[in-house]
Amino acid sequence: QLQPIARLDRGRLLARVQGIAALGTTPIAYSLAQVAADLGDATGPQMVVLVTDGREECGGDPKAAVAALKAKGLDVRVNIVGFALTDQAAQRQLADAAALTGGTYVNAKDDSALKDAIDAAMRVPFEVHDSSGALVATGQVGREALKLPEGTFTVTVQTAERPITIPGVRVDANRES
Repeated sequence: QLQPIARLDRGRLLARVQGIAALGTTPIAYSLAQVAADLGDATGPQMVVLVTDGREECGGDPKAAVAALKAKGLDVRVNIVGFALTDQAAQRQLADAAALTGGTYVNAKDDSALKDAIDAAMRVPFEVHDSSGALVATGQVGREALKLPEGTFTVTVQTAERPITIPGVRVDANRES
């Protein structure tokens, strides 16, 4: 466990990740299987950021490992950062595993892109619901603006502490939100 379960200190986490010298094989499925124990009794939505410079090399199945987490009832979003990962099949496998949780896969082609990819993986997700409660859009705080139809919406931001719901968000015609 690189970062203990606690309030996120982005700078500290980025410094620790950038200081890792990876050696040996890549046990992605095993690492994902350990999430349940790492989260312990944590409640509410959780986010896991997995950074890898290789494909699964220990006979595991990352998609099955993520499915097992969901089957245990964990409300976890897994965002995966591939670092200089050129294997297209491995990228698809990791993207599929992340997608099962509503997470994302980002590929960082080199050192300069790694920080941006980790920042993107740690962005806070939000949902936009219309007046009937139907989901109309999802996004991440700090990303591109959403184009929404005119109307009044409820926005739920999935913060680390607890979801924050903002009712009555008004969008006028032809404006980005």
